[in-house]
Amino acid sequence: MKVEKLLQIMNKQDETHVYKVDSALIEVMENEFVMTNVLRGYLNYLQKNKTTDWRMYKNNINELLSQHDVLIKKTNGFEISKHTPDFAMYLHKHTYFEIDYVYQGSCKYYIDNVNNFFQLNEKEMCIVNPNIVHGIKIESKEDIVFKLFLPVDTINFNIFKDLDHERILKKFFVNSISKNSLYSAYIIIDTKSNEELDSIMFHLFSEYFYKNLMWEQVYKNYLSLLLLGLMRIEESNYQMVAEKMNDDFIMTRIINCIQKNYQFITLKDLAKDFHFHENYLSRKIKNVTNKSFKELLVQSRLQEAERLLTNTNLSIFEISIKIGYTKPSYFYKLFKEHYNMTPMEYRSKI
Repeated sequence: MKVEKLLQIMNKQDETHVYKVDSALIEVMENEFVMTNVLRGYLNYLQKNKTTDWRMYKNNINELLSQHDVLIKKTNGFEISKHTPDFAMYLHKHTYFEIDYVYQGSCKYYIDNVNNFFQLNEKEMCIVNPNIVHGIKIESKEDIVFKLFLPVDTINFNIFKDLDHERILKKFFVNSISKNSLYSAYIIIDTKSNEELDSIMFHLFSEYFYKNLMWEQVYKNYLSLLLLGLMRIEESNYQMVAEKMNDDFIMTRIINCIQKNYQFITLKDLAKDFHFHENYLSRKIKNVTNKSFKELLVQSRLQEAERLLTNTNLSIFEISIKIGYTKPSYFYKLFKEHYNMTPMEYRSKI
């Protein structure tokens, strides 16, 4: 892909957008958001009182967007553009799919609230479901992040028909369209293994910007190629899907994960897999289970120790190592605190 050509088109798009905003700030914002009375009132105030470039008010608008109730973004059809560092991160949602692709650099990706974020790195893509609250923060002008807006009726679902129902990408879209209560909030894909995707993104961007003859049909064809290209990527490059479900269901999955990986799992690992900020996940575990992560981990390890003491002839040292404690003395101490007897006493009693 010709990087220079891509950057040239993006700069032209930025210039076009700035011109539109300079000439009609309220119109642009109303076209992009389902606006609240507070936001509309403030924009009216700016329109009446500004004497120079509207961008002098940028910090005021950023603060309003960041602190206000979640905004609803709207679109009249598919779109593709790039995120800009000029505006602060603000939480929003919309009624269409969004695909965010880090062409260069990285960005911070927020889901549901300002405490729950992860970093999306170069050549990674995040697909967000409709009505999921999210926000993106670009920290450098060197970071290039594409955003595609995809109303449901612009996606050719026939391309999925021959795929196995267990394929992650197919489940993601099908469950969303069927309004499955456990549909995925978002999915992250490492696209480095498919070098063609950069070229496809370039063509999508070019078709949308220049709007040559039959551009909409060509755009849809490239969109189908993009989805087909993603389906060719090994599913090991798909990160854990965060699902939209109630706290009990989420905690069931988290507890199962701790029980399955009790030997080595850490809170940091768990937060990364479930795409929660570490401090946020710690509070969430405590609020739902009334136990800390460490307490749940100790509980899982000691339950396994009970099973091994009862059903095997392994030594106490071997059991200690097997459940994740390299110091048997620490295992003895924990076991006695919880069962009021040593592991040897417990085995003798059984």
